Order: sequence, then C-alpha cells, then structure tokens
Amino acid sequence: MEGTGYGFLVPVFFVTSGMKLDVLAVSSADGVLRVLLFTVALLLTHLPVAMIGRRVFAVTESVALYLYSATTLSLIVAMTDVAVSKGAMQAGEASALVVFGVISVSVFPFIAAMLLKRTDTSVRFSVENDRGGL
Repeated sequence: MEGTGYGFLVPVFFVTSGMKLDVLAVSSADGVLRVLLFTVALLLTHLPVAMIGRRVFAVTESVALYLYSATTLSLIVAMTDVAVSKGAMQAGEASALVVFGVISVSVFPFIAAMLLKRTDTSVRFSVENDRGGL
C-alpha cells in the first residue's frame, strides 16, 4: 500500500498539479511581484532557524542551514490544489505559490551548497562530537 501510494499516486498527483499551472498569471508583473513577496515572507519566517543555528555553527553554516530549511514545494502544491478546488484561492495565486516553491527547492539549496563549498568546510555536528569525541 505504501509503495503504491508513494511510488505511483503521489507522483501522479504532482504531475497533474503541475499541468494545471497558470504560467501566464505568473509571467505578469503582478505574478512576479507575488513570487517575490512569497520569497521574502518565507525567508522572514525561517529567520529564527538561522538565529538558533548561529549559536551552534559559524555564520556561513548557519546561513546554509537557513536556506536549506526554507525549501518547500510538496506542501505548497498540495495545499494550493485543495484551496483552488474548494474555491478559496484563485488559480493565479496558486500558480505564483507553486513557482515560488520551485524556486525555493532549486535555488536555495544551490546557494547553500556554494556557501559551504566556498568555506571549504562541512557541517559536522553529531552526538559524538557533542560528547567530546566519545
């Protein structure tokens, strides 16, 4: 049952949701502004992650953690699909959110990886290191 759900039904849901994407609504000036506002809002809501991460990691590593934590797409696609089908959201608004989600999962991890690569370090945090190498 689980294999059928995750291996077949979930991908079919995301493909059919992607086919409903209203590209014209996102390509307008209003759509681009929405995508930018959603990006700023998501980054602001994940700012506490960077602040907490700063207590444990260096600045570059905490920014990378911040960007990795701000990636989201599956929840956006599912919620916007339900909202549009119930009439609570317009297709243009949903499309802007989905495009924003695609940007977050494709751009944010790339920037984070480049930050980590530039410092030539990796995030090493484990229970063993916390216990003094035991």
